[in-house]
Amino acid sequence: MRPGNKNFSELDLQGADFSSLDLSDAVFSNSNLESANFEGAELSNADFEGADLSKAKFRDANLEDASFRHVRAINIDLSQNDLTNVELNHGNFTLGQFEYSELNGKTIFGINLYNANLQNALIGKSMFVNASLVDSNLCEADLRQTTFYKADTLLRRRLLIARAAAESRRGQGHRASGARYVPNKPVRVGIGCSGPVAAGSLA
Repeated sequence: MRPGNKNFSELDLQGADFSSLDLSDAVFSNSNLESANFEGAELSNADFEGADLSKAKFRDANLEDASFRHVRAINIDLSQNDLTNVELNHGNFTLGQFEYSELNGKTIFGINLYNANLQNALIGKSMFVNASLVDSNLCEADLRQTTFYKADTLLRRRLLIARAAAESRRGQGHRASGARYVPNKPVRVGIGCSGPVAAGSLA
């Protein structure tokens, strides 16, 4: 099914089912899409700027070049998606689900990932600027060459604790992060839940 009119902006579409539809180039700006289902949908170049996407489901959707700028997306499900070319700047993704998603090589500004689940996500070579990741789950996430610039204080503290924990396991057969801390300079750290993980940096 390919909807003819793809302008869905400023509409109340709470709970709508868009699963498996071709919605490429669709415009959903400033719409209420709470609990909407987009699983398996074709959403390349779709525009969700300013929309409410709380509890919306996007698993296995094609989101190439889609925009989630300034969205309110509490508890959104973006797991198992390629988000490499998705615009996420200044979005509120509190409690968002990003497990096994790919965000490699991105620069993201002002994103709120409070208590978000990024377990096993691929975030290598990315830069997070003014991001909030307080209480986020980065267990087993790939953070190689990732930079958190002007990261929130609690994230900085958590990364350093994780680094110390990795070093304490050095004599137990675990690979330590090789981290070091220099005030006001990048900090290389390891993050994870129960074992060696990739290194990221703080600036």
